Amino acid sequence: MTKQPPTDELLFKVKARQDENDEPFVIECEAEGEPAPQYRWEKNGKEFNWQVYDNRISRQPGRGTLVITQPTTEDIGQYMCYATNEWGTEIGRAHV
Repeated sequence: MTKQPPTDELLFKVKARQDENDEPFVIECEAEGEPAPQYRWEKNGKEFNWQVYDNRISRQPGRGTLVITQPTTEDIGQYMCYATNEWGTEIGRAHV
């Protein structure tokens, strides 16, 4: 992994309403490899389908990094990023 969350807790503030100047919350996950790795996420030990939250959670193109534009208490948990290619799997962890 070239970028992954720090080993300590990542914190975000849940606001009553979203301000257009608020910064998104980012959970980094990026790996290098040939062929390019495929990414998947788990949250609290279960597969995390971030696409379900497409109005506020996205993944950076070509990376595993998740961007949460409107964090809520629902987003609190332990996240694991898996970057896999034919040579193996790297794992990154974050407590949010």
